[in-house]
Formats: sequence, structure tokens, C-alpha cells
Amino acid sequence: MRQVLVAVSTFIAILAICKYRYRLLNAFLRQPLLRRLAVGAVLRMPFVRNRFMPTLFNRPAEPMELYKEKF
Repeated sequence: MRQVLVAVSTFIAILAICKYRYRLLNAFLRQPLLRRLAVGAVLRMPFVRNRFMPTLFNRPAEPMELYKEKF
């Protein structure tokens, strides 16, 4: 009985997270420290950094074909 209750509770929690994922993300990113950590983590990824950083300085971004050759 307990296993069924845990399975049903987990299923309901997953459905709630999927349904309210953007509200949860907004609540998470509303906190300045958490937002700073999230942005820092994303910008540590080379493909994201190479794609977005040039647009901040009015330079064209590298085409995606260059990434296909690297990997």
C-alpha cells in the first residue's frame, strides 16, 4: 500500500512540476543570488557563450557549422 501511495504522490508531483514549470522557474530566478548562479552556470557552457557574447558587442555570432566540425 505504501509503495502505491509513493508512486501516486510522485506522479502527481511530476504533473504539478510540468504544469507550473514556468512559475517555478520565475520564482527561482526572482532571487538575485540564484539568478546570478544560474546565469553564471549557463555562460560557462562554451556553445552558449560563443553564441550570445558576440551579440552583446555588435559582432556576428559564429555559424552553427563551425560547431558541427568541432564535435
